[in-house]
Amino acid sequence: MLKKMLLIGLSLTALACHPPKQTQQTNVNEPQAIELEGQYRNRTGVKSKISCYCFQAGELVDQKGEKTYLCWEGEEEAPRSCENIRVWGEYTSKTREEDPNSPCPPGEMRYFSVQKYECY
Repeated sequence: MLKKMLLIGLSLTALACHPPKQTQQTNVNEPQAIELEGQYRNRTGVKSKISCYCFQAGELVDQKGEKTYLCWEGEEEAPRSCENIRVWGEYTSKTREEDPNSPCPPGEMRYFSVQKYECY
């Protein structure tokens, strides 16, 4: 018990002698959210390429005409009626193994995992 108290006392004394530098904290391993925006089309429950990888899904078409598949993973549902959308999240990939009981072919798909969105 006495050893613990001495160790704690020494640790506190050492910290008091060397105040920490004031730096902005950034976690190198934490991915930064990416923002995308464009026209939106809901794909939930529709047989499309994304439906084999994600149930709550949609498509975003940006100003260049490039299509990005969107996926709402977890509790949140994809918006049903939204003409234009702005989304924040990150790209991810999912691989499907061959399953004789599934109509979906095996393969891999890269899509955008939505963390936050707003319709406009």
